Amino acid sequence: MAHSAQPVGDEQVLDIGLLAPVREDFLYLTEYQNTEKDMS
Repeated sequence: MAHSAQPVGDEQVLDIGLLAPVREDFLYLTEYQNTEKDMS
């Protein structure tokens, strides 16, 4: 599903994309989070 937005004015905007349920082909992108969790 394609999506987009057109900001109006001169204020900054933040576009956050969420993928749910978790996609197996993107799990490698979060491997570092497990390492950081183990270190705390």
